[in-house]
Amino acid sequence: MSSASILVETDARGRANLSKFGKNARFLAREDENGTVILERAVVMTETEARFHRNPEAVAAVDSFIADESDVVTREI
Repeated sequence: MSSASILVETDARGRANLSKFGKNARFLAREDENGTVILERAVVMTETEARFHRNPEAVAAVDSFIADESDVVTREI
């Protein structure tokens, strides 16, 4: 995405079209003290996934398993 400024206007109901930033996208929005609105792309995940990502040992174990090709089984079709 380029860093060029894009004018975003709200309609009479306060809605803004953000399609230039991504179709079917989710964002977390926050407003700084000076009124700057900051949008960050967001994903939705289950509580179980969030708990997994907060556990560095579990993440490292999965990464290690994925990187280890010694257990790869090749099957002929």
